Amino acid sequence: MKLRLFLTGLVVAALLLSYPVASENLNSTNYTLIDPELSSVAGSASSTNYKSLVQGGNGLEFGQISSTLYKIGSGQGYTFMANVPKLTCFETTTDSGTTTCVGLPAGNGMVGECGLGGCYDRAMFQIDTQGNPADTLYSIQVSKDNWSTIYVVDGTTHQLKAYSSKVIGDYRTKSQWESTPWNSANLMNLSPNTEYKIRATALHGDFTETLPGPSKTATTTLPTLSFDIDIGADLNANSNAPYTVDFGALNPETPKFLTTQRIKLEVSTNAQAGVALYVRDQFSGLRSTSTNYTLQSSSEDLSNPASQDGFGLQKTNASQSGSSQGYMISGSTYDVAGSSVGAVSSLSHTLAACSLVSSSGICTVDTPTWIDNGRILYTLGARAALTAPSVSDYTDQLSFSAVGGW
Repeated sequence: MKLRLFLTGLVVAALLLSYPVASENLNSTNYTLIDPELSSVAGSASSTNYKSLVQGGNGLEFGQISSTLYKIGSGQGYTFMANVPKLTCFETTTDSGTTTCVGLPAGNGMVGECGLGGCYDRAMFQIDTQGNPADTLYSIQVSKDNWSTIYVVDGTTHQLKAYSSKVIGDYRTKSQWESTPWNSANLMNLSPNTEYKIRATALHGDFTETLPGPSKTATTTLPTLSFDIDIGADLNANSNAPYTVDFGALNPETPKFLTTQRIKLEVSTNAQAGVALYVRDQFSGLRSTSTNYTLQSSSEDLSNPASQDGFGLQKTNASQSGSSQGYMISGSTYDVAGSSVGAVSSLSHTLAACSLVSSSGICTVDTPTWIDNGRILYTLGARAALTAPSVSDYTDQLSFSAVGGW
């Protein structure tokens, strides 16, 4: 009888060890075991190349541990993990009233940050921490083919790179990801007219990185440039082609400026490296075909008694909408006053450009300089010498062009 009871006890013990108890307490007259994990394997393992956390346990072998709405992890190690992050916003083109990004200074979604049409090469994302501490680090994953290929965002350049090249420097805090010098955009060097998906993981110490959170989708726009010419007295001028101006009669040695027939150039663009305006003409001055005589265009003061005849442009005024983008400024040749003009010729001359630093005339990618409703006004001036033939067929043709810096 003693032998039989001893063997029965061994069988019962074996059954207990092989049959996990997921939610029951084990009691006796001497002790209580609460939520036991039957394992002899625990602790950490490491080498020069890796470090891992090892824990044994019942593994929650019974019951459903995940669904589309939740995931239950096994063991105490699972409780160390950070909370799975979400994204507050991921946007390239949204307009005012629909943006979910907060703190955009221009107040018109990403159109207000990138210009006409929105962003063709950049985007803004913001992280919903889901209650993680402020020092939690986040890795940003991006895909252009619905996650068949995954990129990570470089923590320094904010550009995409291969997932296999991810390093610890590509994990940054929410504050670091969202505090950028790129005009409220923190995902750079994207392709135009392309759909992107984005998601994030969170890391708060060793062994705590989460699975990726839910993704958001945005599509970049195309590079866009709008350019218009009008004739009138001020920056509000509005006219239709063909654009024609008329000096009428020129009194010898008396400068004449067309103050009611000024040339207004208007441009809007999302070109992040700015826009430049150019001018060239057909005859390098006002030419009479019947006499083969030209009032030569030159950069000069038309009121100077030494001047014989002349023709050119003078910048009068400039403006643009908003304050977070570039400014319209005139090229130095035409940024003159009084009776002075800048020359035009059959070669292209830089007429105007945009810049955040109005004294430099330089548009750079690092200082986004897209233009919203940029307008610049030029006045034509001319003077005829006493020796100029008195005929009525003096003409010239001016051509204006706009080039965006993408």
